[in-house]
Amino acid sequence: LRAESGKIEKEMKSTAAKLTALRKESSARLSKSLEKELKEVGIKGARFEVSIGDKDISADGADDVSFLFSANPDEAPRPLVRVASGGELSRVMLVLKELISKEDGGSVIIFDEADSGIGGAVAETVGRKIKNLSSSCQVICITHLPQVAKFADTHLLVTKTLEDKRTQVRIRSLPKEERVKELARMIGGINITEKTIEAAKEMLNG
Repeated sequence: LRAESGKIEKEMKSTAAKLTALRKESSARLSKSLEKELKEVGIKGARFEVSIGDKDISADGADDVSFLFSANPDEAPRPLVRVASGGELSRVMLVLKELISKEDGGSVIIFDEADSGIGGAVAETVGRKIKNLSSSCQVICITHLPQVAKFADTHLLVTKTLEDKRTQVRIRSLPKEERVKELARMIGGINITEKTIEAAKEMLNG
């Protein structure tokens, strides 16, 4: 039994070492690709690194892996979960999932305002990336930007009211005509004009 145990331990360590080598090789490619994609979604000075340290061997290998991130070129990357804002974290997740979606599909992803702090052409790029990701995953995206909402296959309107001193939240799928009005409201605010209606129609048909 000791001889068999020693043989298995040797194989385990060899397999873990191969996994470490593969992780180090792929992490450099991932960082380079991710930094390039983050520029497209409005984080132009982003730096992304994969830190691979040692840990006791377990089912997932002998590596302590963490993601390091900096949104500013003059600041050293630090743990992603500590330094990234909610919007930055959503955009990092967006491009990360986009990169690995070619290998991994079938999951459900929820983006909570991945467009936070952006607008214009960058918002359009974020919306397009989310749309592309939906070809391999089920995507639910919470957004306040028409440039993102226009890419949806189904537009759900969420409303919150106070009834009998209790908060009521309702979610309703919008038919095309109402969707145009909702996009117009997102474009122009409370006062919907013919110009905002036409802009909304152009968005949907563009």
